[in-house]
Amino acid sequence: LDQLIFAPTFIAIFFTSLGILDGKNSEELILKLQNDLFSTVIYNYSLWVPAQLINFKLVPPHLQVLYANFVGFFWNIYLSYAGNKIV
Repeated sequence: LDQLIFAPTFIAIFFTSLGILDGKNSEELILKLQNDLFSTVIYNYSLWVPAQLINFKLVPPHLQVLYANFVGFFWNIYLSYAGNKIV
């Protein structure tokens, strides 16, 4: 449920907020969402679904937060790249 509802919504809000802070107009924001939202959500699924399966199946409970933060660090690097990619 988190990945199906929250992830696409968060990514859309992230791209929109970043565009507003960069001073982009509504046409540019819509173009960014049309061009990059779907591929970023798919990448999100391809990263987080396997990462969380590994986390809950193989990572000891006391290291699960550390593992999720480690994956999240690289996800945030990618999200920053995707958000700042020129359309």
